[in-house]
Amino acid sequence: MDEQLIKLIELCLIDGVISDKERSVIFKKSEELGISKDECEIILEGMIQKHSKKNTSKETKLKKQKNHIPKTSIKKPSITKTKFKKRKGKRK
Repeated sequence: MDEQLIKLIELCLIDGVISDKERSVIFKKSEELGISKDECEIILEGMIQKHSKKNTSKETKLKKQKNHIPKTSIKKPSITKTKFKKRKGKRK
């Protein structure tokens, strides 16, 4: 695999999506480097899969961290009695 092509694909994958324009630029670059369209497609799809798995595992870890509440931080609500004053006069 060519390092220039890999770096270009990684750059295009920063936002997690390969646009049609990015895809055409990647294929044009692969052609310039002497890499066939089929080989480029395989490389591209593999890197997209790898990128999506990496992000999925990061999201899962973040969700677990957000949902995890240490037992020591859970406090029982305190119940206090509230005294109500009686109103004088008639209610409307």
